[in-house]
Amino acid sequence: MKKSLILAAIALATVLSLTASAAPLDGSITIGAFGTFIDGTNLANSTLFAPIGLVVPGVFVGVTTGDYTAIPLATSGANGVIDLNNLSSYIVSFPGYGFFGATVGVILSQTAEFLDAYFTGNFVPDPAGPLSGFDVSPSSVRVSLNQSGDSVSYGATLASPPAPPQEIPEPASYAMLGAGLVGLALVRRRKAA
Repeated sequence: MKKSLILAAIALATVLSLTASAAPLDGSITIGAFGTFIDGTNLANSTLFAPIGLVVPGVFVGVTTGDYTAIPLATSGANGVIDLNNLSSYIVSFPGYGFFGATVGVILSQTAEFLDAYFTGNFVPDPAGPLSGFDVSPSSVRVSLNQSGDSVSYGATLASPPAPPQEIPEPASYAMLGAGLVGLALVRRRKAA
């Protein structure tokens, strides 16, 4: 009888472990490239932005957190092309580890020297890779492109769960804040005199 109960408990635990859902990924990884091809003369008049060579996570910044630490530094990636005519086509993949596919993309800022794009979608772990124990996970990618002369740099962060885009104040906001602080200092100085 005791053996039957133990065997039944083991069988139940086995069935429950097989039907249990895996956890979503939690963490982030930086992505860089050796350069970027653009189809215009600057970032404001371009609609296609393609990393030159392979997208390489962590090489330049070296920041990987949480579950994404399973992807070693200097792992080559692929894709990462931003097409302003089809933002939801953004994909970045890490062969053997998985890929991120955008469902929605938005341009947060675009000037002649700077492009800030934000994508939400899912990271799909490679079923044969070290992240295979995780579920398809809601994620985001924030991409920043900077142009200096003919050189365009590409940097991005992949985050699970999605990291909301933070507002970057425009220069006029800083100017107004500075003017307000100077005004307060002058008023205080007059009252003290």
